[in-house]
Amino acid sequence: MAFKNIKLRNLFVKELKDVEVIDHGVIVNSEGYIELESTIFQKEYLNKLNCNHWVYLRKLFYFNHIEKAIVLSNYLEQNYYHWILECVSRLVIIKTEELNKYKIVIDSKSPKFVIDSLINLLDINQENIFLKKNKRLKVSNVLIPSFPHTRDESTSWTNVYNPSVIRKINSLSKRKTIIAPRKRNFIISRKKATQRRILNSDIILKKYTELCFEIVFLEDLLFTEQMQLFRNAGIIISTHGAGLTNLIFSEQPVIVEFFPSNRYNRDAFYFYQISSELDFSHYIIEFEAKNAKQDLFLDENTLSELDKVITEYKNV
Repeated sequence: MAFKNIKLRNLFVKELKDVEVIDHGVIVNSEGYIELESTIFQKEYLNKLNCNHWVYLRKLFYFNHIEKAIVLSNYLEQNYYHWILECVSRLVIIKTEELNKYKIVIDSKSPKFVIDSLINLLDINQENIFLKKNKRLKVSNVLIPSFPHTRDESTSWTNVYNPSVIRKINSLSKRKTIIAPRKRNFIISRKKATQRRILNSDIILKKYTELCFEIVFLEDLLFTEQMQLFRNAGIIISTHGAGLTNLIFSEQPVIVEFFPSNRYNRDAFYFYQISSELDFSHYIIEFEAKNAKQDLFLDENTLSELDKVITEYKNV
């Protein structure tokens, strides 16, 4: 509610000629100035890249040349949440028929989900994906889509995403998935992660046998399999984590997100705003982390809170 009336940044697409792309996606225009929109529109992220010296010395480096490109490399692209909400979301601003007229520039070491999402969600041709390996790239014509979130003092430095972008990604994903005969109730396991794990998730399976909960390991699923899973999600139980980004592919699930009390409050808004815009039922249950890794042990109090949600779900 605190963000309900803030003024959002405008969505735009900027076209420039004769630019250079330095290191991790920093665009230098023909006059030699950095286009901050290529660095998440803030100097903070430019500085985090630690590449100002590469910009200054760029003329010493070998370069590739591309005629037309959209550059998606940035400081946060290795993270699934930020890739979907801050990279894929930039492309949906551009008309679909225009996308394959451009090379999509990403880092050569990008995770597999990066390429999979471009191909399977946005219909980008594989040959139009350019894996950038060198420190310097010249582009004759570049499109710079704006980052579709607002982040400033008015949002307490929380990322508030443009609602139209969330709806567009959700709509695109539904063209790529099918509705199954029945919904699937599942717990997102983070046992292969290093933090925010549910240490005794089996207790949920035993407590609600009639709901047929499954434990899923998202890191073992292809991008398309994650889209399909969430399209047919019934009840989703998870601790706070990037896997909940997949809510953007869902259709009317019920979400129970366990949130560690020793984490910044603003982080609880990241996945909730997806649910809010798509009108999902999303419950956040705060818990006291048992260790520095913010792991969750389901005790009497947290199970009682979970039971309230499950009871409400059954009575609907």
